[in-house]
Amino acid sequence: MAKDYYEILGLSKNSNEQDIKRAYRKLAHEYHPDKGGNSDKFKEINQAYEVLSDPKKRQQYDQFGTTFEGAPGGEGHQWSDFSQGQGPVGGFGGFEGISDVFEQFFGGGFGNAGAERTRRTTSERGRDLEKRISIEFTEAIFGTEKTIEFERQSRCDRCHGNGAEPGSKIIDCKTCQGRGEVAKEQRTFFGTFRTASVCTTCGGRGKSPEKKCAACKGSGVAWKKVSLRVTIPPGIEDGAVLKLSGEGEAGSFGGTAGDLYLQINASKHPRLERRGNNIYSTIVMPYSTAVLGGTVRVETVWGEMEIKVPPGTPSHHQFILKGKGSPQIHSRHKGDHIATAAVNVPTKLTREQRKVLEELQTIESKE
Repeated sequence: MAKDYYEILGLSKNSNEQDIKRAYRKLAHEYHPDKGGNSDKFKEINQAYEVLSDPKKRQQYDQFGTTFEGAPGGEGHQWSDFSQGQGPVGGFGGFEGISDVFEQFFGGGFGNAGAERTRRTTSERGRDLEKRISIEFTEAIFGTEKTIEFERQSRCDRCHGNGAEPGSKIIDCKTCQGRGEVAKEQRTFFGTFRTASVCTTCGGRGKSPEKKCAACKGSGVAWKKVSLRVTIPPGIEDGAVLKLSGEGEAGSFGGTAGDLYLQINASKHPRLERRGNNIYSTIVMPYSTAVLGGTVRVETVWGEMEIKVPPGTPSHHQFILKGKGSPQIHSRHKGDHIATAAVNVPTKLTREQRKVLEELQTIESKE
């Protein structure tokens, strides 16, 4: 009994070209023998796809139905067509042959039609590093410089990063003959499968030292203790991260160095609180000053300042000192200092204080 190609691919007869491609790719991946799939089912899927992906064959199949393979002009499918990479022209949506489909799915060529992979780059970028640095509250406000010391993979001084012993050459890798990969072929009932893996000798570069550097064993990098002078900009906040480009680990074989990311830990101040670019504090003033008015001194990051207190100032009143807060990072703008009044109501009074307050109470009761 002839097979229904639409049913094999799980499609309806009005499916378009893209529907056919998607269905085929999904089923080919699921039933591929190398993935433990059913080989007979896999063969059916390819037979159905060869017919339905070709407009002329699909038209004949739709016209003659189940008698397609015996119809005038009909072409029965032969598995050997695929094993030699002779699928229908244009039927794979941009693939030159079925071997390219397997290259996409399984990473290896199929039969002898798979093109050689492009050689990998000869160097790799170094790793990024993360470090923490602690600074004082005022150092975050005004900026500072700090020296940090740590160990990292740096370019080897002996071979200057190429991995070769001084005086020796960089040559094509003898294991992979300069291709950067090692190929294996496996013959099966369905044809010859070609797979490729990265060459472990050269790491996929295709090149290797004639004689490895004695200091770094051919890697081009070595552990070193480094000391960096770091500039902390004014206005940086606690938890901010500074990026130092190129100060991470060295790339292998002359590759670009990674970056260093510094997380800032700024200490707290016992009397001042920073919120963004504004700084907050509390002014504890005598009861008499709050009632009668006067002056008080306020601690700011810019030094002590004197402010006038108007008569009748209540607790929680805020005094705003413009431009006396923190600088905004990478800007000339400065935040404000906001001082909140806290009236000190005495709990213990001297005899003289009590007498004065009792007189005030008497006066207030007559008003």
